Amino acid sequence: MENQQKGPDEGFDENIIKQERFRAEKLYRFSLYVVQSMRKEGLISCEEYRQIDTILLEKYRPILGILLSGRYFI
Repeated sequence: MENQQKGPDEGFDENIIKQERFRAEKLYRFSLYVVQSMRKEGLISCEEYRQIDTILLEKYRPILGILLSGRYFI
C-alpha cells in the first residue's frame, strides 16, 4: 500500500461553503429589508441608511449584495 497524502483541497466540503454563502446572502437581504422599511417610515435618514448598508456589507460580505450595491470591499 502506497503512502497517500491528501492534497490541500481533498476532504474540503464545498457544501459548507455554499451554505455559508447562502446564509450570508439571506441575512444581508433580510437586514437590508428591515433597514429599507425604516427608511420608508422616516425613522432613519438617507445617510444613516447608507452607513447601515455599508456596515451590513462588511459584516455579511454577500457576493450578490456587493455586486448590486456597486461597492467593493477587499
